[in-house]
Amino acid sequence: MEEKVELQVSGEEFERVKNRVKGKNYLLDLERLETTLLLLKYRHLLERFNEVETRLSEVQRHWESLVEFEKKAKEDKTFLMEARKTLNEENILLERKVMGVESDSQRRETVETTHG
Repeated sequence: MEEKVELQVSGEEFERVKNRVKGKNYLLDLERLETTLLLLKYRHLLERFNEVETRLSEVQRHWESLVEFEKKAKEDKTFLMEARKTLNEENILLERKVMGVESDSQRRETVETTHG
């Protein structure tokens, strides 16, 4: 059973009580607003953290692929330098053979013209 009490106050007293209630409601609204702002701030920070974490993961993957690319490039360079060295040595041998054949041909021609 709920009892109701009725109070009679002057207009001035009523305004003071009314302003107190408004002030308390204002403070409650202000606290709710601060709580909401904090929640939004933390949500934003969490989203940014997740974005940065995702970006870091992407950068790490790119870095690993660049390191692998550099390693492969060094291996390819070594292989190509060896191939170049081998081709150079073969070229020198072929030049010597050609020069030897040309020298022999020139000697034969010289011998044939002097004997002939």
